[in-house]
Amino acid sequence: MAPEGAPRLRIETPIQRPQESPGATIVHLVSYSGEMERPIKRTVVLEGAVVRLRDPREPARVHARRAGHDLAWHREGEYLTFCLPCLSHHDMIHLAWARERGYST
Repeated sequence: MAPEGAPRLRIETPIQRPQESPGATIVHLVSYSGEMERPIKRTVVLEGAVVRLRDPREPARVHARRAGHDLAWHREGEYLTFCLPCLSHHDMIHLAWARERGYST
């Protein structure tokens, strides 16, 4: 569970189905914090960001690709919830669903 007062990200984006594992889902998280002038010179690092996705499926693995590690997750009703320890500008969360346990990074 994320610390009290942790930033929350609301994800409203199309999902991506990766070619290497078509039953999986990839969610791109992009931080629009900090200075947004182009080129971007500084971003604000979000720590302990809670992500909630409405999906009834149970994941076998929730993996932050850029951060390079798996994330603990839990269920909050119809939401799959996990905490991203650190988001500086972008990460890709790979959700491997229970039926595709052979997924590897």
